Amino acid sequence: MPLLFSVILPVLHADGKLGETLDSVASQAFEDLEVLVMDGGASPSTERLVQRSSLNEGGGLRYVGKPDQGIYDAMNEALDLASGRYIYFIGAGDTLRPHALAAVRDQLPTNDSSLVYGNVMRGAQIYDGPFDAWRLCHRNICHQAAFYGRDIFQLLGRFSLSYPACADWEFNMRCYGDSRIPKRYIETVVADFEQGGLSSHGDPAFNRDHGRLIRRHLGLLPFLKWAMGVTKTRVIARLRHELPGK
Repeated sequence: MPLLFSVILPVLHADGKLGETLDSVASQAFEDLEVLVMDGGASPSTERLVQRSSLNEGGGLRYVGKPDQGIYDAMNEALDLASGRYIYFIGAGDTLRPHALAAVRDQLPTNDSSLVYGNVMRGAQIYDGPFDAWRLCHRNICHQAAFYGRDIFQLLGRFSLSYPACADWEFNMRCYGDSRIPKRYIETVVADFEQGGLSSHGDPAFNRDHGRLIRRHLGLLPFLKWAMGVTKTRVIARLRHELPGK
């Protein structure tokens, strides 16, 4: 019988943060999982840190040190190794909330093609409640709050390497635009999300393609509504700039 969760942790030179994240997984007291640490720097110090983790006692921790093309390439590589029914991605510096996995387990659908997501703590704020296609036009589900049924990746493919900081946003658009993927929001705070990560640096390729991706994955009506909002915002910004004294 397959494990319930595969926890995938892509890292690069993150020794100062990785231990806390691994400890938060170990503290779940949850045996029905495996943890895959994907180290794009193939660092001996990172490997030693992983070997010292208490997660090794149950044999459910695996270290893979090999160069990659970025975080989403590492996540795609891990999908080929993962055996859990649900896939969960977490970054070094992020930490699972106590008993989060047990709380999520009790709310999972029986099928393995669902996207199940809750909330994260981002500083002192909870991010960010239930989503629909329209809301997903403007902001993304935090991947530290999301659990992907493994069959989703059979249906939709993998994360696009075209978007080095926002490929999870593009993938979530694909999920929301596909009627074969049930979506379920659960009122559970899954993790504490460390701000200032990769996505905070922006993704020019995603920004360029944003409207086209909405149109392709979410449909014409969300796109038209989004485009009207963007146009209105730009007009207001231009008028403010042109006002005397501005």
